[in-house]
Amino acid sequence: NPMHQTSPLFQQNPVPPPPVLLSAKNASSISPSPFNSGGTRLSEPYFSVAEESKKACHNFFCMKRLSEADNHGYIFLFSCYPVHPVIQCGPTCGMVALAMASELVGDGCVTTEEILSEATKREFSKSGEMFSASAMQELASHFLPCQTECLRLQHTESPSWYHGRELIEQLANRNIALVPYDADRNHAPCQKLGHKAHWALLTGFFIAFRDPDVPEEFLRHCEREPDTPSIYYWPTNPDASLCNQLTDLVLENKADVLVLGRHGKCKYTGLWPLKDLVLSNANLVEVSPERTSDVYVIPYGGLDAGLRSQVVIIHSNIKS
Repeated sequence: NPMHQTSPLFQQNPVPPPPVLLSAKNASSISPSPFNSGGTRLSEPYFSVAEESKKACHNFFCMKRLSEADNHGYIFLFSCYPVHPVIQCGPTCGMVALAMASELVGDGCVTTEEILSEATKREFSKSGEMFSASAMQELASHFLPCQTECLRLQHTESPSWYHGRELIEQLANRNIALVPYDADRNHAPCQKLGHKAHWALLTGFFIAFRDPDVPEEFLRHCEREPDTPSIYYWPTNPDASLCNQLTDLVLENKADVLVLGRHGKCKYTGLWPLKDLVLSNANLVEVSPERTSDVYVIPYGGLDAGLRSQVVIIHSNIKS
């Protein structure tokens, strides 16, 4: 079980909202998906934690338009669970994300087809779409032998919300998350009112601090990357005090927080500013006019009730 194995490289929560009820009209007469396959699991590419960290560092400097010849006074904190990519067939992005999560916390990999079958049986989906976070949490709870919850992000204009404090806390605790968002053409988060709704699995974070902002005592809990001394690996089992300290450091110093996202339209890990993802998640208010209830199951209240400011947390420690 990859989530419970220590990599050789490095040796609480709101009450979930009630399930969003599905429209009887939309959920009736659920027919089997027209797609022969929900997703394809690839054996490659599969990158180690060290490889992912160096790629993230490279991409960060590209985003900042900085040369990698100098670290520019940055210290990077990295956390990631490597996972094999699963490429979606049809609108099965949520199920593909859950299938990838099963590799990390399950007793064995669950296939997208198994998830699709269960979702149609429960009348959550017609063609693989998942427009309800609470329904996604039910599927995660059914297939994964660990605690899951539907977390409603507190949508305010406070700096804590704007910078994704709740998600930072979850990822710092080495949990993973299924997150709905609007995907741009390059699959990065954007704001299209939910018309480009997509699901991703968050497997970790990449945080860039300025060197003086991080106490040496804090860094002693992390393992340094031998080939890139500016990269530190977040511990496998951090205690609550260390997680709280990390969150406080991020907010106090306005550190750059990026998350690692896996999704069904690309075989490589996405690296996105957490703030962009939180804003994208909060803008999910309506289903695209091109997506009708004849083809999709749309919950009462649309995306505003089903997806907006909601994520599914998958706890790394097996409790059930």
